[in-house]
Order: sequence, then C-alpha cells, then structure tokens
Amino acid sequence: MTRYFTRLVLVALCLGCSGSNDARLFDDFHEIGRFRAPNVHSLYPAVTHFVVAPRALMGDRNAVLAYSRRSCLEEQVCFVHFWVDASKAAKRFPISDSEAEAIVASYDRNRSTGHDGFQCYDFGVPGEQCAAR
Repeated sequence: MTRYFTRLVLVALCLGCSGSNDARLFDDFHEIGRFRAPNVHSLYPAVTHFVVAPRALMGDRNAVLAYSRRSCLEEQVCFVHFWVDASKAAKRFPISDSEAEAIVASYDRNRSTGHDGFQCYDFGVPGEQCAAR
C-alpha cells in the first residue's frame, strides 16, 4: 500500500512539473487579437487567434503545436496565425497583404473532419524557418 501511494505521489509531482513548464512556455506566446465568427458554419473557423511569439520559440514545433491545440481546445473549427514581429502582425480581419506576408505559421483544426494541420512559412531569410518537421 505504501509503495502504491509513493508511486502515485511521484506521478502527480511529475505531472505538476510538466504542466508548470508548459505554462511558462505558453507565457512567451502573446495573443494580440481574436476573431469570433458571428455566423458559424462547419467549414469556417468559429474562432481565429492572432499570436506573436519570439522567433526562437517558433523553431520549437512541439511548443507551437501544444499552444495551438490548447488555444483551440473548446472550438469545433479554429485557426491560429503566428507572427514574430508585433509591428507586422494582424490583430483582426481583414488581414492586409503586408500582414499576410509576415505570417510565419498557421494552425487549423476541424473537429468535424478530424483535420489537425500546421503550416510553416519561411521568415523571409534564406534557410531560416519555423518549426519545420
């Protein structure tokens, strides 16, 4: 019984530690805008998140996906667009051409179809990309 209890406590501590690491990691993502569609159809996003994150963090595919999936946790259809430069980032729709050109990554999830997609774009610097596979 004591052995079982000790294992349970260790598992709880490990889960707590990993959650706090995620929370600290997620602090580096900054949602600067959110658009919630007034007339939701299953093919269109219920919500779109506009997010700025440090260039170095965008190189961590697991962190970007974890943040994206957490942002879309409650939504049937959800998009997340990422920028590394807040001065070039969109905060709402419509997105201008220059804001669209500055997007470094986007994530979309559709629970109706099971789609869970991530698209990475280059930073405009040859050889430098975000979270590539």
